[in-house]
Amino acid sequence: MSNKRKGMSSKSTKIGTKRPVTRGPMDRFVKRNGTVDLTGDTSSNLSTSSTNSTSRANLCGMTDIKTVTSIVDEWVSTETELLDEDVAYMMGYCYELVEDRDFNMLKCVMDQFYQSVLTRNDINWKEAYNSTKMCIESELETASSSSSAARDLVFSRFEDVT
Repeated sequence: MSNKRKGMSSKSTKIGTKRPVTRGPMDRFVKRNGTVDLTGDTSSNLSTSSTNSTSRANLCGMTDIKTVTSIVDEWVSTETELLDEDVAYMMGYCYELVEDRDFNMLKCVMDQFYQSVLTRNDINWKEAYNSTKMCIESELETASSSSSAARDLVFSRFEDVT
């Protein structure tokens, strides 16, 4: 996996190594919706298991589909200013899903992202979604050489964005 993606750090996580709980710009949505208290001890609140030698891709420390899609929906519906670092953080999460070959989760997250942006109907959000979609599809082309599941993923696209 290339570390030279826009907005991504040069730090890489090897497959099979324990991935740290990711903290980033979208954490404020977790705090707001009450899913987890990130100010105190989060070890008992997170959906990751400390007994596993590997951990799943996480968004603000969350791994279960209901919580992740809720974070994505709240982010799109309540954020007044779309920040590049938020988009890069979301894109990084999607790249981790591709790396983990968790294509079902990727499909659910991208579908929720699309639906939330569709509801918001803002050109900047549509551009952010399309940009994320294009980068993920490019990453999936690499993954598809060994996985038919990756080839079967089709994401919606906003056609009216120039």
